[in-house]
Amino acid sequence: TKPRGVHGFLPTRPEMLAVCILRGPRVKPSTQWPQLRSIQVAPLIAALLGIAPPPNAKAPSPLQ
Repeated sequence: TKPRGVHGFLPTRPEMLAVCILRGPRVKPSTQWPQLRSIQVAPLIAALLGIAPPPNAKAPSPLQ
């Protein structure tokens, strides 16, 4: 069979963690989070921009 992609992994699986490097006025130097889940990326960006998170966000921003 040909290789094919699969969607629908649970965001809580370890291999679904996101890599994130940030720099800006709202991020303190040397800030580290134990883990950043991929479902936290959109709420995090919204918090950094000072706007409301997406209404269907499943997790809070780690800045909150």
